[in-house]
Amino acid sequence: DDSLFLKRNIQGSWGIEGKLTYGFLIAHREALMPLQQQHLYSAEVSVFNTTNGSRSWENEFLLPEKGIHLSYIQPGSPDKLGNAIALYPYLDFPLYQKEDEFFLLRYGMGLGYIQHVFNPENNYTNVAIGSHFNGVIHIGISFRKKISSQSNLNLGAGITHFSNGSFKMPNLGINLPALSLGINKYFGQIQRLQKSKINSNNKDGCFSTYLAFAAKEIYPIMGPKYYAAIFSSTYFFPAKHKSDLGLGLEFFYDNSLSIKNSRETGDSSQSANFRPGIHGSYQLKVASIGILFDMGFYPYSEYKGDGLFYHRIGVRYYFKNLFACINLKTHYARADFIEWGMGWNLNLKKSSK
Repeated sequence: DDSLFLKRNIQGSWGIEGKLTYGFLIAHREALMPLQQQHLYSAEVSVFNTTNGSRSWENEFLLPEKGIHLSYIQPGSPDKLGNAIALYPYLDFPLYQKEDEFFLLRYGMGLGYIQHVFNPENNYTNVAIGSHFNGVIHIGISFRKKISSQSNLNLGAGITHFSNGSFKMPNLGINLPALSLGINKYFGQIQRLQKSKINSNNKDGCFSTYLAFAAKEIYPIMGPKYYAAIFSSTYFFPAKHKSDLGLGLEFFYDNSLSIKNSRETGDSSQSANFRPGIHGSYQLKVASIGILFDMGFYPYSEYKGDGLFYHRIGVRYYFKNLFACINLKTHYARADFIEWGMGWNLNLKKSSK
């Protein structure tokens, strides 16, 4: 949108943002209600860089800001959860802009730390988190109002999710929605806007294949580690110049499935550890980063306790035709495991006349 691009006024080359938040912990299971002792609050700081359109992806996303974010959170349960820390890289995508007003969407993924975790002797009511270190996903929206040439007042709302992907049980996870109020200050020279060409006609379809491994625990709590391996292949075709749609086939080996199947049916056959999956994918491409969302189903599974459908949210970092990926696989809101993988793309060139 050229008119939106021209209204964009970059206020500096980098900046610092500080804010305070106030919210609550969602008890998405009845077992989490003991953790709702009080409202949550946090102090947060971000350091970020602006973009000026010198690269095509910057224009495609209307000059997003990229930064690193640190939160010190009191989740609302001083005795059972204590304090929490979240550290993650993020992107702020402009949604709507005027000369002195901005709406932005933030997406970030990183690491988190929870002070108090499940302990069978003195913290047995905390069935949300079984490990100190966890993965963090944050999604938020903010409204900015310019109050000076290099400062903005920010009002926002977002949700932060902590989970270890069933690496250590229990792992119901915690979801922390909150309102925020803050200010950001820009520094450095105001950048000269550029308008690089958006390449929208040269994308080709490709086969994207990866191998991944995972470790997990299952109930009862304090049990052994189990392991999973994943082989996945997806055909991606360009939906737009900054996103892809895909359809894929994959195979899972998970040696916890025969254990769970034996408990429910009495059949301890090792064949229950294998199951295929078919999935649809959506990938948002931001420079060398791919943000992935999958929805899949099992055409066949001896173990029935997970249901027919599974979901995946992940991030990829591309090195030309190779990529590293981290994915969280779930059955609806219940984590199955975190996939750690490496993959490659086989591009299918369009024929030219």
